[in-house]
Amino acid sequence: KWKLDDLYPENDKNSFRKDLELIKQKCEAFESFRPLLTNDISDSNFLMILREFEAIEEYANKLMGYCELAFSADTQNTAGTASSEAGTSGGGIPSDTDSIDISGTGSTCTVTFIVDGEEYRQVRVPFGGSLESLPEVPNRGSDYWVWDDFDTEHIFSSQSVTGSYHRATTTLAAGGDVPDYLVEGTFYEGQELTAVNYVPEESPVSTESITSIIEDRIRGTEAADKPGDETETESDRSALAQAGQEIKRVITDRLTGPLLDAKTLTVNDYGQDLKARVRLQSGGRLFTTSDDGTLTETAYTKDGSYIVFNMKNGGSFAYYESIEQNKDARGMIAVILIIIAAACLAVIFLIRKRRKKKKQKNGRRA
Repeated sequence: KWKLDDLYPENDKNSFRKDLELIKQKCEAFESFRPLLTNDISDSNFLMILREFEAIEEYANKLMGYCELAFSADTQNTAGTASSEAGTSGGGIPSDTDSIDISGTGSTCTVTFIVDGEEYRQVRVPFGGSLESLPEVPNRGSDYWVWDDFDTEHIFSSQSVTGSYHRATTTLAAGGDVPDYLVEGTFYEGQELTAVNYVPEESPVSTESITSIIEDRIRGTEAADKPGDETETESDRSALAQAGQEIKRVITDRLTGPLLDAKTLTVNDYGQDLKARVRLQSGGRLFTTSDDGTLTETAYTKDGSYIVFNMKNGGSFAYYESIEQNKDARGMIAVILIIIAAACLAVIFLIRKRRKKKKQKNGRRA
């Protein structure tokens, strides 16, 4: 009598039952392939059906081979009486009293996910069904887990899925071989940096009108000009000097030069702020968008040929040349200041003339 343990251990009826149940499920599920059997069936579907048929045959041959060999070992035992020791018939085949009740059993496949050589999770999927999501594996430091590629949309057999840890990327780049734009953070596979042109709707700074500044200074002078007062030449000069300084500060410190670069920087599937590096000459004025979309002046540092600053993911920046950097603008400032000086002299002349008239008028009344 030969031993059939390589097929099914003599005292293990569960393995036989399991394969018998599995082959029935596969046969029932195989029927669902019928709509695919058309003249224009795709190569991938045909190969998949062929593999499922081969799997059914493999299990069927194992079961039928075991039954045939077990019977051949004792051809006189045709009664099929149960063996009290093994719970099987004389040939080791489960008897009718051990028959498997698989009525109403659905056809499902088991997907086993393996992490570092150990079972991490099992998911049962209807035959031909799909996986809506894959199990999440915790990061290992900055390394993250990526499952091996497999068809999650059409699962027709039980299978094991493995994967591996990948090192996270700390920098993403955009804008040419020598990147014009870089962002720093912890980024995973599939995340990319996009830099899209941004057009500011208006000037990022609200500058005072030069005219209003002059008017304010003149009003301050007139407020001190009461009937009977003497002409306060020093006060006039002080007010006008302050106006000139204020105007110069507005022009040189608060106005901006030409727009050098403006972009919207976005990293997909990333919920944190960005540390951005933009290849620009330092010395200009940087503005970034706030939560309400308005531009706010932002400090930056210089690192090599890049300026470095923090901004919101999906936010925008605008970088302007400063007035002091622009030679043409410096010349324009000089012209403006000359015009302002002339205007100030005219204002002084009018103030003095008006005061003189008031003094003469007061003298006649007296």
